Amino acid sequence: ADHFGGGFAGVVRDDVIRQTLNDLANVSSLFPMSEIVHCSVEVKKLNVSGRNYLGGFAGVQANSYVIECDLNVPSGIKLSGSGECVGGFTGSAQLGTTFTLDDYLPVSGSLLGTVTAVLEDAAGSQNGQVLLALGGVSPSGIVGCRIYGRLDVGASGDMVGGIVGKGEAVQILKSSDILLLGKYASGNATPPATSGDRKTTVSQLYRVRTWGNYAGGIAGYLMSASTKSLLGDTLGAKAFLGYLVEDVDVYGISEGYFVEADGDY
Repeated sequence: ADHFGGGFAGVVRDDVIRQTLNDLANVSSLFPMSEIVHCSVEVKKLNVSGRNYLGGFAGVQANSYVIECDLNVPSGIKLSGSGECVGGFTGSAQLGTTFTLDDYLPVSGSLLGTVTAVLEDAAGSQNGQVLLALGGVSPSGIVGCRIYGRLDVGASGDMVGGIVGKGEAVQILKSSDILLLGKYASGNATPPATSGDRKTTVSQLYRVRTWGNYAGGIAGYLMSASTKSLLGDTLGAKAFLGYLVEDVDVYGISEGYFVEADGDY
């Protein structure tokens, strides 16, 4: 794949809602996030190669959740990118398509303009958070996912990680913390059944290698998201979305594992 290669999916993205919001009281049940729950990739060997946005499970996640999904690859997983954003599980986990993938997947007529217009009155309310999600201003989540098999991740460009290459306000959590995800934190949606304290885990990391910048056993590059650059001053202090990585385990092969960057970090 030139862009967006994954063992399960190339792109896991949100829907784009095209309509006018006439009644804010009716938005609480609208959730554009996509979800993949209790799925697995089970093959003897997995090779994913290409340019940008490559992952063992998904090439990119945009305003989406992957919950208790596994890579079971006994003879090993190898990811090779000539560009950037390559991860053992997901190449990049970020905000919605409207903001982060427009260069690759152009979107027209989205709800973002309407959301911006009404947020000034609603931002502090529960509906305000739902409105943000409707416009694509909502983090992606990786919850209780596991990678089994010798893992080798490499790229010529920047941002290479054992789980995610680039994470923009991403939430990487154990299963019991699923209520921290925006869709479920609102109280307007019921989360799928999960297996308690199941952690996001890499079981046999061999190597994370970049000939550019930013390499890590969990993530190559993690960043918060500022909606101020997207929505101007509408939200004020509420414009900050932080990332959260909690209770994640990374185990190397018996000889240990290598994290190498020719550039910085």
